[in-house]
Amino acid sequence: MSAAGAGRAWRRAAARRGRWWRRPAAAAAVAVVARGGGGRQREAMADAGGDDARCVRLSAERAQTLLAEVDTLLFDCDGVLWRGETAVPGAPEALTALRTRGKRLGFITNNSSKTREAYAEKLQRLGFGGPAGSGAGLEVFGTAYCTALYLRQRLAGARAPKAYVLGSAALATELEAVGITSVGVGPEPLQGDGPDAWLDAPLEPDVRAVVVGFDPHFSYMKLTKALRYLQQPGCLLVGTNMDNRLPLENDRFIAGTGCLVRAVEMAAQRQADIIGKPSRFIFDCVSQEYGINPERTVMVGDRLDTDILLGVTCGLKTILTLTGVSTLGDVKSNQESDCVSKRKMVPDFYVDSIADLLPALQGETQALPWGLESCWPAAAAVGPGRGGGCGWRASWLCSQAFQATAADSPSDPPELQGVPVQPNRPGGCGPERGDHQGDPSSEQSQLGSAVRWAERLCLLPPRGAPGLLPPPDGAPRS
Repeated sequence: MSAAGAGRAWRRAAARRGRWWRRPAAAAAVAVVARGGGGRQREAMADAGGDDARCVRLSAERAQTLLAEVDTLLFDCDGVLWRGETAVPGAPEALTALRTRGKRLGFITNNSSKTREAYAEKLQRLGFGGPAGSGAGLEVFGTAYCTALYLRQRLAGARAPKAYVLGSAALATELEAVGITSVGVGPEPLQGDGPDAWLDAPLEPDVRAVVVGFDPHFSYMKLTKALRYLQQPGCLLVGTNMDNRLPLENDRFIAGTGCLVRAVEMAAQRQADIIGKPSRFIFDCVSQEYGINPERTVMVGDRLDTDILLGVTCGLKTILTLTGVSTLGDVKSNQESDCVSKRKMVPDFYVDSIADLLPALQGETQALPWGLESCWPAAAAVGPGRGGGCGWRASWLCSQAFQATAADSPSDPPELQGVPVQPNRPGGCGPERGDHQGDPSSEQSQLGSAVRWAERLCLLPPRGAPGLLPPPDGAPRS
């Protein structure tokens, strides 16, 4: 089949598939089809995170395509934004840039040791921004808050309900905000010399639930009391999350809440209702308050068994950051596992850190077919059609000559016509790099052909429509 015939066949197949090009893999797939060869197409689709592969590095080009398709980004906190009291380098700048681009941010954390307001204060203190004052905490969905919502629902109609809390003062505060009195917070040493004395310790009346969160004062006495409460009819067992360990600075870890939940479950011989990730309940809390469209939402996290599994279960796009618990080795193990549940714990993309999003957010490169790149700083500096430092591949943004040549350009992309697109060589001028001084009948017509064909696939906006990204400084387009 000729190159032109291959191009026409591909376009017909694309039309049958529908709007597949809205996926992050689109730009890479188009480029490979333009070069021809089914095997090479499959390789590029795998490299771009298409249907044939998952967990690929999120390059700046892929990130731009992905961000154009989403409205909301949900972040885990510990291990993603910070480790202990230290922000991940570049993370505050990345979130600030996302806010500037109009993206809606949400923070989903399994940590039950802080209230929503306390998390909002930490986000502000470490430079991540967000609402302050009366609106502080509205972006935060922690397990303390969501556990309170769950118990308010389950204990509706109960008169003056109480909860025995193996957890923090913050968890107790969130429960009390919805009308549930908390007992048991703080140290509780053994009372008496043996089991008989331990079982004689008085219990609070009207305890309708045992709630297990992160509790540095967890003790055998608390475990014994929890068991006694759970032997009473109708008493609920609720766990905030099942994280087995928590990341701190300098690659250190401490035991997580899941260790405590398992101890209570084993003693009571019953399973807890789990609120946090990967339970869908916490996502439902976010969705109800945010009105989220899952298809236009990304979950960013550092744990495969919580963050990524939540995203996969709820139909979100997923990004794994390697600044926390899970590693690429864990991903590979899940991909090769015979366990269906483990194979679900594979993200769409990964980054070393969420700071890796900065190049895309700063508009340094634009994800377009055939390597077309935007260069807003140069275009803004010289104005439309006046040449300067940007390569000819960027002249669709800043050259008046393009408007004339694109109108009469052929329908097939340049590479399908056998006319290769030259790489944008760094430095110098002339035909290879181009500074809008070259012959428009060659360079500009090639470019016009590429852009016109991409417009037909909705990979570029039509001429006269707003572009894909604003200038980094927020200045209006010329």
